[in-house]
Amino acid sequence: FLTAYHSLLNKYEVRNISNYIDESEFEIDYSKTHISNQNNSIILGCSGNFRRIMGVGLLLDVFEEIATKIPNIFLYLIGDFRESEASYFKSKINELKNAEKIKVTGYMDHSQVLNFVRHCDIMLYPSLSDGCPNKVLESMFMKKAIIGSNSGGISDILENDKDGILIHPYDKTTWVNKIFDLSNNPEMRTQLGLNAYKKVTTKFIKKNTLNDWINLYRSIGICI
Repeated sequence: FLTAYHSLLNKYEVRNISNYIDESEFEIDYSKTHISNQNNSIILGCSGNFRRIMGVGLLLDVFEEIATKIPNIFLYLIGDFRESEASYFKSKINELKNAEKIKVTGYMDHSQVLNFVRHCDIMLYPSLSDGCPNKVLESMFMKKAIIGSNSGGISDILENDKDGILIHPYDKTTWVNKIFDLSNNPEMRTQLGLNAYKKVTTKFIKKNTLNDWINLYRSIGICI
């Protein structure tokens, strides 16, 4: 199967067409929703429909270790667990010594998701596999420092040490060390966030995506 797959890749041109950011989705009155935050605390965040392939297990293990190194650190899981895996992950959280520092928001509408992301210092995306996730693009637009896995589409979006930090999804030690370093370096967090915002507002925009699709159709003889 793999031989046939690679043969097809070599025979046909493969194009990567990214998602894009719709800036109008961020025109939100955040004053209507207040999220409490303890002074001088570090808030880690991860958003999505949580399941194994998102690297949730690793994330919880990493947080348990980092929370012993940084007492004033918290984790927001912005979203809910897939129903078939919810029982396992909720039990895992309850078994952690630092379970009280983890907040699972449950399902919420998009504006509420963005409001929680707004309050985070670092966004974490340890996915084992992903396409071009909008959640990463949204975090970039909100000028957040991002640590993501170097697998799948996340590594196509972020450039390591420039507009994000990329780590192998199974490298727990490096995840812990990078989160620790970034938590103690607000200047680096700010710079990564600014670089990410610049990239997402120049590269991952509607005009570019539409042009990519138009060029693709034209390349196969469809006139648009």
